[in-house]
Amino acid sequence: MSILPEIGRLDSHSGWERSWGSCHPGVQRRTRKAAGTVTVEKRLLLSQSEANDMEMLALTCANAAGTSIKFSHLLRAMTMWMMHGREHIEHEFQKTPGLVRPPNQDTLGLAEFETEIAAVLARALKSAPPMK
Repeated sequence: MSILPEIGRLDSHSGWERSWGSCHPGVQRRTRKAAGTVTVEKRLLLSQSEANDMEMLALTCANAAGTSIKFSHLLRAMTMWMMHGREHIEHEFQKTPGLVRPPNQDTLGLAEFETEIAAVLARALKSAPPMK
């Protein structure tokens, strides 16, 4: 049984298109039509330092790519990446016993918890096939 919600398979061909220009041969791009209208807002709380780091990362990526890239673009891309590798993510979490979410007041515990989640995601997505 999956611990991740079934919200549609992003890796199915119905939600992707093959042509994305000569700079991305063979890479599939999710179309807005297939993805649906973006209407759901999810909150993400960051410290001021984290927010600054994320904005700097987006700016660095934008400068390297030569186009406008905002933090929201990076976050949506990471969401697609995680959905692409969700079976691997589920498998890695199943192999990670003893993961317990601390209470909200335990900021150090939450930081450690989120670091462990990041490590699980890194292992899972490293083992996932490349996005096509």
